Amino acid sequence: MLESELAWHLADEYGDRFTAADRSTVFVHIGAGDFAEAISFLLEVCARQRISLTAEALASLTEWLRVYDRSADFGAAVARVAG
Repeated sequence: MLESELAWHLADEYGDRFTAADRSTVFVHIGAGDFAEAISFLLEVCARQRISLTAEALASLTEWLRVYDRSADFGAAVARVAG
């Protein structure tokens, strides 16, 4: 899954649980092409609101960490939402 696809998928899947301000922030990042920032913010909000991610979302995030070599930057954030 491309980074852009992952950002959109997570926004579609979890954005309805966010505040309007948080949702806007996600879509501003996506609209600007800052997909990693969008994903990071999504993970932060999910952790803060204790939103558990689906197994499918976690698998996609794990694959993204591997393919884009993002473990150092985002591994801890993914672990926080892994439950």
